[in-house]
Amino acid sequence: MEPAKPIWCLFDSRQKAREFAPRIFHIVKLQCERPNTFGEMGFGEMWRTPEIQAADLVVYEGARHLIEKQHNPNARMRESLRKLGRKQKLFMIEVTEERLQAYVELSRKAQAGEFQD
Repeated sequence: MEPAKPIWCLFDSRQKAREFAPRIFHIVKLQCERPNTFGEMGFGEMWRTPEIQAADLVVYEGARHLIEKQHNPNARMRESLRKLGRKQKLFMIEVTEERLQAYVELSRKAQAGEFQD
């Protein structure tokens, strides 16, 4: 299932977000292979914007789950996070330093045309 287009991005209006969000947004938008995937970006205030509150909730739950799994590999995902993913519209990945390094290496090889089976 394709997301509705264009995708509009809303960032928290705090100073730190205002500094890095436009750079990240425009880099991703320029590198996107499908034209018109991304619309525009904007800033909102946390207390007025439920979308930012929802994003913070997902990030919190995902980070908490990752920390719990580090202490107990058999830890189950909390009910609130499972409910968010029940219609398969939420895909959680565990980003570790090793996975990020592997991704960067794979990207470098792909750009250089060095593919391995």
